[in-house]
Amino acid sequence: MRKISADKIYTIENGIIENGVLVVDKNNTIVEIGERQNYDIAELEIYNGAICPGFVNAHCHIELSHLKNKITPHTGLVNFIEQLMKVRFETADDERWQAIEDAENEMIKNGIVAVGDISNETISIKQKAKQKLFYHTFIETVGLNPSIAEKRYNEAIALSNQFAEQKLTTTMAPHAPYSTSVELMKLIFNRCETSTIHNQEAEDEAFFFIHKSGGFLSFYKNLNLDISFFKASAINSLQSIIQHLPTQQNMLFVHNTFADKLDLESIKRQNPNAYLCACATANLFIENALPNYNLWFTNFENICIGTDSLASNYSLSIWDEIKTIQHHFAEIPFETILKCATLNGAKFLHIDDWAGSIAVGKRPGINVIENGSCTKII
Repeated sequence: MRKISADKIYTIENGIIENGVLVVDKNNTIVEIGERQNYDIAELEIYNGAICPGFVNAHCHIELSHLKNKITPHTGLVNFIEQLMKVRFETADDERWQAIEDAENEMIKNGIVAVGDISNETISIKQKAKQKLFYHTFIETVGLNPSIAEKRYNEAIALSNQFAEQKLTTTMAPHAPYSTSVELMKLIFNRCETSTIHNQEAEDEAFFFIHKSGGFLSFYKNLNLDISFFKASAINSLQSIIQHLPTQQNMLFVHNTFADKLDLESIKRQNPNAYLCACATANLFIENALPNYNLWFTNFENICIGTDSLASNYSLSIWDEIKTIQHHFAEIPFETILKCATLNGAKFLHIDDWAGSIAVGKRPGINVIENGSCTKII
C-alpha cells in the first residue's frame, strides 16, 4: 500500500481535502481517503502542492505524431489541411510507429490516463493494442459528395473491425461539416452512441456554407473535386447541419473557434448531452485565434479538453492546455478548468466508473501540481 499526502487533494466531485491522504493498493486503486492527522507521518509520501486525478485527453490524432514541427503555424485552416495532406504519407511506417510510441510515452509522462483518439487508418493499432493507455478510437469519415456516403460508411465499418480484432473500442465520427455529407452523417449516427465532429474551426467554413465562397473553393479545386452538387445555404455550417445531429447520444464538438452564442444555444437545444472540446494551443497554432471560453462556461457544463495532434501542437500535455486557457482567461476558476481536464472527459468516454475523479474504488491515476508544473506519480 502507498499512503500519499499533499497540501490539497482535488477530488473533483467532492471538493478539496486539505492535508488529505490517499491509500492506494498495488493495482493503483484508491482504497481509503483520509486526513493526515490520522496517519503515522513516517508512513506517508508527502508532497507540497496539490494532488489531482489523471487527465483525460478528449481529442487527439496520435497517428499524426510524425508531423511534429513539419507544418507552418498561423496560416489558417485551409492552408493547414493542404500542408498536412502534402506531407502526411512522406514518412516510412517504421518512423511513424516510433513517433506514435514516443507520443504515447509523452502523454503517460504528462499524467494522461485516457484518450479520445481520431483515426483514419490502421497505423495506431499496433501501439494501442499494448494497452498502456485507455483509448476510445473514433473512426473518422470523409466524403462531402452524397453519392459516396454508403461507400465511405462501409469503409469505416471495415476499418473499425480491424481495431475490434485487437479488442480496441471504436465508434464512427464525421470529420467536419465541410467534408462530410449529411447523408453520411445519418448513417453514422444511426449506428453510434458516442461520436465527435470538428466544428467551426475557421471563418472560411462559414463562408463556404453561407455564400459558397472562401478558401474551401480553391481547396477543392486544387484536389480536382467537383463540388457542383453543393449549394450555399445562407447560414453557417453548424446551423446547416444541426437538425441532422444526434439528440441524445454523447456528442463532442471540437474547436468551435468561431461559434457564437446562438450556435452554442443551438447545440445545447439539439442535444442536452453534447460536449464542447477546447483545444486551445491547436486553435492558436492553426488560426491564431481562440474561442470565447467565457461564453462556453456561461452556456455549458459539459466541456472537455484535448491536445489535438502534434501536427498542430508542440506537446501532448493537458497541463499545458490548462495553462494556455488560464493565461488567456484568468477569470475562469482553476477548479472549473481542472474538472474539464478530468471528470468531464471521463464522462464523455463513459469511463467515469474508474477515471476522472478521486474516490474510493477508482483508479484514476494521480498527478502532483507544484510550483506551476504537474508530475505524474501514479
